[in-house]
Parts: sequence; C-alpha cells; structure tokens
Amino acid sequence: MRGAGSCTREPKSGGNQTKYVSHGGGFLRACQSGKLEIVKAVVEKTQVELDARNEFDMTPLLWAARTGHLRVVLYLCEQGGVKEARGWNGMASLHLAASYDFLLMLQYLCEQADKEVRDEYGMTALHTAAAYGHLPVVQYLCEQRTNKTARNRDDVTPLDCAFYHGRGPVVPYLCTCASALPRSRGRKGSTVWHTARWRKDSSRRRQGRGREFVLYSFTIKLQLATNLTIP
Repeated sequence: MRGAGSCTREPKSGGNQTKYVSHGGGFLRACQSGKLEIVKAVVEKTQVELDARNEFDMTPLLWAARTGHLRVVLYLCEQGGVKEARGWNGMASLHLAASYDFLLMLQYLCEQADKEVRDEYGMTALHTAAAYGHLPVVQYLCEQRTNKTARNRDDVTPLDCAFYHGRGPVVPYLCTCASALPRSRGRKGSTVWHTARWRKDSSRRRQGRGREFVLYSFTIKLQLATNLTIP
C-alpha cells in the first residue's frame, strides 16, 4: 500500500474536506476484525464518520470487505456507507472481495454496485479473480454476464491474466466461457504465449517452479486442439 504520508488533504470546492481516521482507531479495528456489536455501539452512540479514510485511503467498509466480514459490510451499507468508495489503487469493495475469494461478499456487492467497476489500472473484478485463480468467483461473475473480454490499461483480458499467472483451473473455464484464447498483446508487443515460452526456458535454471512447466504444457495442448501456431 501507499506510504502513510500526510493524513490531510486540501479542501475541495465548497469547503468540504476528506475526513481521516486513525489507522489504529477502535472503530476501524472493530470493522477489520468483524466485531459487529462494537461497530453498532459506536455508530449508534457517537457521530462517527462512516466514510472517513485512514492513511491508506481506506474506509471502514472497504476494510471490512477486505477482511471478509459480510455482516459488518451489510450493517455499514444499511447505515449509509458508500458501496462504490475507492481505496488503495482505486480498488472498490468488489475488487477486494474478488481478490480474497469472498464469494458471499461478492454476491451481495454485485447486487448493490456496478459489476464492471474498474480500479486505477483498468482491472475489473473478473480480472482480479482470474489473476488470483479463484474459480468460484470467476464462475459467478461470468454467470452474472460481466464482460469476459474486458481489457485493462495494458490491453489485457481476464483470460490473459489467468494464463499469465498459471491459474490452471481458471484458464480452460474462461477459454470455454469467453469462446476465446489468450492472445492479447501487451504494451511491448509480447503475448502471453511468449511469456509461457520464456517461463519454460527460465524454469530450467530454477527449482521449485513447476507452475511454469504446467503453463507451457497447457499452451501446447491449446495449440494442438485449435490448430493455432504460437506466435
């Protein structure tokens, strides 16, 4: 995450200023640890700012989503917490649920917010889940008809993300679901096929990196099954 730096910002037009809370504050700790009774007590007995941010630009709702505490997220949303709030690197609560494989959390957030929300790098929740290899989350997002061929800032699709990181179960599922193959070119013109080939060669010089062999083997299987030539 970004460095702590200053915990204040310049006031925006109209005199409104982003409010910050201490990273070690009791309310924030309660949200992070899922202590719903404490969260309720603080909200009901004090004038706590639900959308105040700590030095990492994270709101209490974002922290609860990051740590998988659905009941806290539900309560904060009921009390007026902003579901579309963005935190570190522009990540929304949907990205955080996808990153940490919190399927129930993701299902709730998909009903409340934009499923195609993007972070600062143009990544959707499907990009994030595919990159981390969370197949149940990927399956759910595809069933919700999210854009399976969306491209991030580097012109990379969710399928490309899964392929690049060697997420074996996710790659064949997305190949079938998106009716596509991982062939996107990055900024420097290289494709994920080039990456797989490079990983095969480099893994010969390293131990304990069997994922690269599996990844390259999968590219060969795709080539044989589709009569495509690896570029």
